[in-house]
Amino acid sequence: ELVEGEDERLESRLRLLEHAEKTIELGGEAIELAYDGDVSAVHLIARAREALARLASLNPDFEPLIENLDAAEVAVKEMAEELRSHVSRIDLDGSDLEAMRDRLARIERAKRKYGGTIPELIARLERLRRSLDDREETEALLAGLKEERTRKAEALAGLAVDLSARRKKTSGAFENLVGEEIRSLGIEGGAFKVVFEETEDGEEVAAPGGGTLSVGENGIDEVEFFVRTNPGENLLPLRRIASGGEISRVMLALKSILAGVDEVGTLVFDEIDTGIGGSTAETVALKLRQVADSRQVVCITHLPQIAVAADLHLKVEKAMRGGRTAARVHPVEGKRRIEEVARMIDGRRPSRSAMTHAREILNKAGKSVA
Repeated sequence: ELVEGEDERLESRLRLLEHAEKTIELGGEAIELAYDGDVSAVHLIARAREALARLASLNPDFEPLIENLDAAEVAVKEMAEELRSHVSRIDLDGSDLEAMRDRLARIERAKRKYGGTIPELIARLERLRRSLDDREETEALLAGLKEERTRKAEALAGLAVDLSARRKKTSGAFENLVGEEIRSLGIEGGAFKVVFEETEDGEEVAAPGGGTLSVGENGIDEVEFFVRTNPGENLLPLRRIASGGEISRVMLALKSILAGVDEVGTLVFDEIDTGIGGSTAETVALKLRQVADSRQVVCITHLPQIAVAADLHLKVEKAMRGGRTAARVHPVEGKRRIEEVARMIDGRRPSRSAMTHAREILNKAGKSVA
């Protein structure tokens, strides 16, 4: 409740009150000595008058001195009464004086602590009040956000539980489809399984039926694909399959089934033909062709049955240039397509029959070459 100029007014008022306090103190003392006390001036004058009266009875020449004492007594009495009247008119409340002293002391402490003058203290106070208002608004906003977060966490938990249920409901049919696909791609005795575990690195939220759930970016499940690629073996995580060709075929099986929903735009299959041939190679080529209907597929292969399914052929060659090995990639078109497919069939110098076979399988694949 500071007021500009308050400190100066308090100091001025205190000086007046402190002077009045001294006036009352000294005035009371003077009245006591002159009139009220047992040894006051009036009392002493009375005793002196009695002595002079006895002296005047002995010698009339001292009678004038008695008159002087009477005049002195009257003068002292008048002075005392006037002083009493003056002191009684002074309005001094000790509690008010202490309150003013305390107030001024608090103002001085505030100046020392925060610096500056009263106007600067007032300005600082206003800044603090605005900051407090902002904080209260922020706390109210934060409380609202916490409530909203709780609501959204509850909704998130419900969605995560529903998603998990749908995943588990679908996983059986998905396992069967992928198992059939990988077996058709030459992985005899192949099997596929979807394994669910609860996520551990998510955020704890209230579960719909009570308790808590750990919800991560992908829900409450950690989903991993397990695969068996040889009869009699245990199912192992897909990431632990050693053969690149087997991984490529499993991925081709997955992409074939998920072609309608998978958003990956480009797929690269490397050595997908490892360990296969004949009708299995033709099946792999057909699957690659199907996947390529909805996205870009790049396949590195040494099998002609797979190569002929492509719309575009690129040949990769290595050569020494300036003492260093360099790779060169160029498109293969027209009759050179037949030559390259025949080379894949019969080696570096393909025979006439290999050329004929190459033309036939290209035509069969719908890639006719004049």
